[in-house]
Amino acid sequence: MAIFEHPYVKRLEAEVDELKSKYENQIRRTENILEDANKRLVEMAQAGQIAGSKTLAEYLIAAKNPPPTPVDHREQTA
Repeated sequence: MAIFEHPYVKRLEAEVDELKSKYENQIRRTENILEDANKRLVEMAQAGQIAGSKTLAEYLIAAKNPPPTPVDHREQTA
């Protein structure tokens, strides 16, 4: 049991604990970054769908109701 009480072993245990803590913090930061990126990706996809549907809706409305063509009455009387 005396080997576990040696100062070198104690120092190594402290370093392991410190590195373990840094590793866990890095994992949390990475998870937060990925979560944020996923939220932004979903928002961007939704915005793209909204923009696309608006453009499609405008196209369909324009195709359904074409603008009236001007009639030139001068050609009919000649």
